Amino acid sequence: MGQLNVIVLALSEDRFQVVLSLAEIDPEFGACAALLATRYNGRALTRPTLVMPCDGRASRYVRGLCQLRLRSVAPSGAVTEPEERGAAR
Repeated sequence: MGQLNVIVLALSEDRFQVVLSLAEIDPEFGACAALLATRYNGRALTRPTLVMPCDGRASRYVRGLCQLRLRSVAPSGAVTEPEERGAAR
């Protein structure tokens, strides 16, 4: 149940930001896929694109993804950074 308070912050190279809850992409909770596309029409992308196929609009697609950050949101609303991972460079 600890993942219910974790968010994923996805950042693009042009500083566009998108937030997902870890629970919404967990198959046992929201079961909404989060995909990292590395190819488009058969051609390799220089940076991956985050694709959220369950979204009705493409507002959370992140082209040129350069960073993924996992953050824990405490019940009080405080945000901490438990782990940070860089995307493919």
